[in-house]
Amino acid sequence: MRFLERRIFRRPTLLMSTLLFALAGVCFTLDNTAGRTPITQVSSSIFGLVMLGISALGFWAITRPLPTWGTLWALMPQQVILIMATAGAIVDAFIHHYVGTDQYFSTAHILVTQGPLIVMGLVFTAALIQAHQPYLIRRKDIAEALKLVEEKRIAGGEL
Repeated sequence: MRFLERRIFRRPTLLMSTLLFALAGVCFTLDNTAGRTPITQVSSSIFGLVMLGISALGFWAITRPLPTWGTLWALMPQQVILIMATAGAIVDAFIHHYVGTDQYFSTAHILVTQGPLIVMGLVFTAALIQAHQPYLIRRKDIAEALKLVEEKRIAGGEL
């Protein structure tokens, strides 16, 4: 239990998103009636297996003891899919209908149905940045790099 406390439960948002990706992967894989997905135009079983693979990468990343560049890149496929889905939901709200259908709905209706998706995309982005912040921007490293550039410029050397 200590393993879980130290590693997984410190990142509950990332864990929740990864679990949702795994659930979506299982649902797409098992649902033979779904046919092709509108996003990828491939069979839903293949899309489900891709989602399961993405969630496996996510589980690997959130079980590491410390966030690194490797864990950041392992979580990027989830981030890309969530941002595309969030952007699609916002576009649907502004054009007053779901892309791929001919039925028009009010903006409020679309925002209510797509609201959880929009919130999940934004919360996952914030959690990803918060968890990896020390590895994204290190002020000390930036200051040292600027100092080296200034020393080279003063010395008249090439960079």
